[in-house]
Amino acid sequence: MNKAAAYFKKTLQKKKPPQDVKIVSVKTKSLNVLELIDILARTDIVKNKSQGRRLHKQNVIYLENKPIIEDEIELEKNVFRIGQRRYLKVIVK
Repeated sequence: MNKAAAYFKKTLQKKKPPQDVKIVSVKTKSLNVLELIDILARTDIVKNKSQGRRLHKQNVIYLENKPIIEDEIELEKNVFRIGQRRYLKVIVK
């Protein structure tokens, strides 16, 4: 199996994060949705905050493969998936 096929199988079919995921450190153990959207915009995962708000409204921002519905996010699990192919790992300091 070539590298592209392995990446496709891991990230799109099994919905697991790739090895080259972006990592961000935060100081708090919880975030609200607006803070998460700000982080997504600063790390260039989304083009701007309004795109991030649109993605949240469409329920395509996931925390450990579960869509984020509530406004407050506890960071016990730390890998976010945005859409199908973009990932962000948040580490609490």
